[in-house]
Amino acid sequence: RVYPLVVPFGVRMPALKIRKMRSQWGNCHWMQGYITLNTALHRCPEHLRDYVALHELVHFIHHDHGPGFYAVMDELMPDWRKRMAELKGYAAAIRG
Repeated sequence: RVYPLVVPFGVRMPALKIRKMRSQWGNCHWMQGYITLNTALHRCPEHLRDYVALHELVHFIHHDHGPGFYAVMDELMPDWRKRMAELKGYAAAIRG
């Protein structure tokens, strides 16, 4: 659902892996061309799943969490900080 947001930046559709992860909601392997999302995301509301997916997709544009990364997040999802804070309330879902 959020992939079209990064198309103008030249991001190719990455492969998607879904697996149980103990401490992360997702991660990006930009050199290998795939992202991994945590199975526990199914316990989160859709708008938080969108945040995690976009966060990982933006790593194909900016590989680190530098100013450029946050500028793109601000542009594409202006309320991402609110979503990130809300996601912290679902931390138990990773363990459960």
